[in-house]
Amino acid sequence: MIKIIEPNKTLQTWKYYRRDILQIEEICFDYNIRASRSDLFAEYVEPNSDILLAEDHNFIVGTLWAVPFEKMEFGDELKNKDGHYGQNNTMYITNLAVLPNRRRYGTAKMMIKYLIDKHPEKRIVAHALNAVSQTVFEKIKFKILFTDTEWFDHTKAPYMVYEPLKDFG
Repeated sequence: MIKIIEPNKTLQTWKYYRRDILQIEEICFDYNIRASRSDLFAEYVEPNSDILLAEDHNFIVGTLWAVPFEKMEFGDELKNKDGHYGQNNTMYITNLAVLPNRRRYGTAKMMIKYLIDKHPEKRIVAHALNAVSQTVFEKIKFKILFTDTEWFDHTKAPYMVYEPLKDFG
């Protein structure tokens, strides 16, 4: 049974989970887009970030990292295309990974839904780095806002957006 946990953001907790987190990062991402240990630690201790871990029978099988959009160092073109930079209403998923042998069980979807439920008033955005991740995002009602043609190493990546439901009553 998969459960989503939010670890405490302490050095002791980081030391407890870092081996699992770094292993998932290494297994799931190519070297050119893999976050470094120092980058992951910086996001881990960022007060406004969200770190979610998917646990299955006491093993960490997936991670989701999200930070306020304004914490990202995007170029002006992306900020302008999104149109919400500076409004403090958007979380950006920097990292979403599930171990290969635990994929197709809904783990990524569970983590994304957890993030959405935690921030019901916020937009959630992410780059879909492959067709599988794009499909996962689309199943949760993310829409492609545009395709970023200058993503890591000049790879094209759909920029996906989830808009919260508005109360028009």
